[in-house]
Amino acid sequence: MGNSGGEYNPVQGWRTQIALDGIRRPKIFETKREAQDWAARQEYLIKNAEKEASAQPFDDVLLRYA
Repeated sequence: MGNSGGEYNPVQGWRTQIALDGIRRPKIFETKREAQDWAARQEYLIKNAEKEASAQPFDDVLLRYA
């Protein structure tokens, strides 16, 4: 799935979802633009989560949850 903006439902609004690397995230928005922006951001976060996590020293992780 991508960030096409999703499907419009007159009662709920714009429904979009991300399905990437086994992670699925649905959400509903008032505007198509909000749906597209959210989808693009979620794709970025999913794709870069491992890079960001590996860049953080392990002792910083421990301190965060201590």
